Amino acid sequence: KGSTDLSSGLSRSVSKRFAQSLLDQIKHDVENKFNVSWTTRGVWDKNYNESRRPEVPSAILETMSHQNFNDMKLGQDPNFKFVLGRAVYKTILKYISSLHHTSYTVAPLPPACPYVNLSGKNRVQLRWNAVNDPSERTATPTSFNVYTAVNHSSFDNGTAVRDKYFGIDLEPGSLYRFRITAANAGGESFPTEEVAALMHKDARKSVLIVNGFHRLAAPAIIDDAFEQGFDFNNDPGVPYGKYAGWNGFQTNYDKAQMGKEGPSALGFGGDELAGTFIMGNTFDYITEHAEAIRQLGKYNIVSCSVEAVEKGYINLSDYDVVDLILGLEEDDGHSLVSYKSFSPLLQQRLANYTNGHGRLLVSGAYVGSDMQSDSERQFLSTVLKVGYQGQNRDQINTEVSGMGTRFDVWRSINEEHYSAVATDILTPEGSAYCALQYADGTSAAVAYDGADYKTFVMGFPFECVKNPRTRSAIMRGILAFLDK
Repeated sequence: KGSTDLSSGLSRSVSKRFAQSLLDQIKHDVENKFNVSWTTRGVWDKNYNESRRPEVPSAILETMSHQNFNDMKLGQDPNFKFVLGRAVYKTILKYISSLHHTSYTVAPLPPACPYVNLSGKNRVQLRWNAVNDPSERTATPTSFNVYTAVNHSSFDNGTAVRDKYFGIDLEPGSLYRFRITAANAGGESFPTEEVAALMHKDARKSVLIVNGFHRLAAPAIIDDAFEQGFDFNNDPGVPYGKYAGWNGFQTNYDKAQMGKEGPSALGFGGDELAGTFIMGNTFDYITEHAEAIRQLGKYNIVSCSVEAVEKGYINLSDYDVVDLILGLEEDDGHSLVSYKSFSPLLQQRLANYTNGHGRLLVSGAYVGSDMQSDSERQFLSTVLKVGYQGQNRDQINTEVSGMGTRFDVWRSINEEHYSAVATDILTPEGSAYCALQYADGTSAAVAYDGADYKTFVMGFPFECVKNPRTRSAIMRGILAFLDK
């Protein structure tokens, strides 16, 4: 072979075609998924050591500049990272297939809308929806894998099923957890959020836990005529799982200092986060709630994604108590995906449930602040019986008191559990009353003990209570109130 050939005899020019394919696929996927304009600077065919020496088709992919804030706003969004990474994977798959003149199959996207229903004595049925990739006709799933964990064990190796449902008998008193992946000839998808179920031998009532916390987001963004940057103090964002992508907090936002270096330059920050992981959304908070309810020994537990409620797959009136997890869900205004805490459809489902003498627990950091239109405030007041009076941002004194106890809440970023750096101050409406208080005396939770229905609404995420035993004690008190 000559110096212009790879060891296989192919011309090294195939690397240029590979590089162009990378740019084309990324541009196509990003623009189609997020409806944004993605500018490419083209392919450079130059003598770079990293792409010249390998004996296989090679390319150097440079995406985004840390000096371009519009790039960084995309680059720090977890949903963008997934689409970009999937585009690179698809390019490699398609390119190798074209070199060998073979067909290819793109791995499927994760299933959606998992939910667990009681289907008989000590038996539940798990269901979900397949998700097709509109840009890849080959990415259709042909089977699914159901992964199961019992109590505190790890997930098993999975059970392959063809249909979009799976039945299982439960050992009474044991907490079962489930995740589902999609599969085809191209591989296996990421897993769904975690759902859980538990049957107690003598239980006569059931609790439905609904996960409405799906948000993934970059930190809060400042971008006006004078300032620019990421504001960790306002909102550190929500990574996918554990993340180590930050060196420190930004300290200089002055756009007049753009292009300079040092502490006085735009974008300068500290190094207090160097070597530190930040925990984001792990999509398993149903289990934290289920563990707390389990300790009471008197309720059967099933669970679902909030999408199952919105689509009508789950009838809330079938359950004695509904526990809605909202975590850090909010429509933050800068994320590529909107994560509204209470969609109009969810508002209607909850209104119907409470009109039917329902018992409702809601917890989340943005229950009030994410609902500020006239109709949204009306929903808060008439259905949840709360008003919004601003946010509590005290990350020093994190104690919450009430219900005969005091406890700490995750309020500062850490690698153990996601934190709620800002939580809502919720005030009682009508005959409701304050049930929990922040350290400054403002209202952290509101209880409504009506003859028509009952609600307990928390301005911070229940799962952010640090101590598991305390969580169980608080849940005991809440359910005793709701189910009396």
